[in-house]
Amino acid sequence: MKKVKYKFYFIGCAKVVIITVIIAIKANRGLEGIVVAADNQLTILKTLAEEEYEIPETKRMINKLIKGRNWVIGYAGGSSEDQIDRFSKLFNGESKKHKAKKAILTAISNYDKRQRINLSDEGFEKIIPDFYETNLLNTHLMRDKNSSVSDTYEFILAINYPKLRLFHVDEFGNLDEVKKSFPYLCIGSGKKEADKYIEDYIDSLEDETPLLSISESIKLVKGALEKSAGRDPYTGGNGDIVVLTKNKIKCFGNDIKEAYKKAADKLFKKIISYYKE
Repeated sequence: MKKVKYKFYFIGCAKVVIITVIIAIKANRGLEGIVVAADNQLTILKTLAEEEYEIPETKRMINKLIKGRNWVIGYAGGSSEDQIDRFSKLFNGESKKHKAKKAILTAISNYDKRQRINLSDEGFEKIIPDFYETNLLNTHLMRDKNSSVSDTYEFILAINYPKLRLFHVDEFGNLDEVKKSFPYLCIGSGKKEADKYIEDYIDSLEDETPLLSISESIKLVKGALEKSAGRDPYTGGNGDIVVLTKNKIKCFGNDIKEAYKKAADKLFKKIISYYKE
């Protein structure tokens, strides 16, 4: 078997991969709410010329949940850093929040209209994506000769205005509202493990219509994130959690990051103290 000398065969530009795991659960017991969670690992790949496959080279932490006053978007996919920045700039920054809210409400309005009519009556030329901005992002991406379909983005969209709703947004900008008996959604490379973890939990309840509170949903997404991180090389980091209720959105990503840092600092001090002369 031919040996691959890794350090000699890296070629081309690095490829940024954020195929990941994003999980959302709509709590259906007690206070109504939606829990959205994501890992925050970004993986940069290099290609081995002779073997023509990619391996992880470096990793860093990024935010995969974009938050507004009444909405949260989680994104998963693989692309260049330029494409990641392009999408983020559509929604980030105070000057963009109003436009982002309008774009999201327009997307949901398009979806609701689509549920009320027969698409065949509209005519092919009148069919438009529900979420134009996400469609535009992937269209721009696919016009890059170095991109492939696997590089496109998909999304989770959660809103609390005018009411709490949870959607999957596919690569073409089509919305699909989550309406199953236990409303949850997973996307990204860690989806398989996260789905299995959640389904196993639901089966253990032995209830036709499982009921979970917000606190139980948070506990469940934490376990699903940890399970995915243990099996998927593109999932990792401290994680990020956002909770939407009818009147507010609370973000806990910075709190989680700080808690991990304090715990690590405390442990290192204990280790240093143990060996102090």
